Amino acid sequence: MNARDRSGDVRPVSLPFAVALFGVPGLVIYAATHFLVPELVDRGVALVHAWTAAVVIPTVLNAAFVLTFYHRTERPGFAEFVRRFRLERPPPRIFWIVPIAAVVIVIGNEALAWTVPILSDVGWLAPPDVVPEIFADVYETLGADGGTFMGEEIGAGSWWLVPYWLVFWVGCAVVGEEIVWRGYVLPAHEARFGRFAWVINGALWNIPFHLYTAHNFFSDMPLYFLLPLLAYRMKNTWYAIGVHSLLVSLALVIYVAGVL
Repeated sequence: MNARDRSGDVRPVSLPFAVALFGVPGLVIYAATHFLVPELVDRGVALVHAWTAAVVIPTVLNAAFVLTFYHRTERPGFAEFVRRFRLERPPPRIFWIVPIAAVVIVIGNEALAWTVPILSDVGWLAPPDVVPEIFADVYETLGADGGTFMGEEIGAGSWWLVPYWLVFWVGCAVVGEEIVWRGYVLPAHEARFGRFAWVINGALWNIPFHLYTAHNFFSDMPLYFLLPLLAYRMKNTWYAIGVHSLLVSLALVIYVAGVL
């Protein structure tokens, strides 16, 4: 049985092509967060807008490239798209598996948080000089003075950040990462690498795509490997979308609590 037979009619991708899919946007985001964001902030651009330019736009553009490439090479109908990206209606057990997986990820992240300051002192692994507090430490979002969210002061006049975060949520977490990495790339990894596909998928999602958060290499491993494993075992992308969405929504809950 050849590689393609193991995953039906899914076209396998080579490892170099897979590395490029993760690595090119990862390098762009790394350069943008380390060099462009500080420059924009120094010039008076709000951090939320600078971060959008550095992280959100490259992620969405990469997703647009992947989806366009798939459409032009496969010419799928809607039903074929749903099947290929494993977006069929999930079974009811998703409603208890998703929150359990999210809790496991949070616990694992906290258990490995001690590695973050160690890696942060290692040259190119250090985080960018200017980082929104929600990406540096979610607990800093709520301070004694009301705190900040994406560099903006939390208050009654900052409700516009809710639709912004929803765009970030859908554009980056759902479409830019889960639809692309788990929906499109993971089945193609399975066609090439078989049962080791989720390991390769998670490793490439960690580094090089999240190169700009390399200081979280160990602490984020529960996220970067459990989501591909869930999508691989369940053969349904909605599991990964559900867990990722639940984790991202926690930031929105913290923000809304700060406003209230």
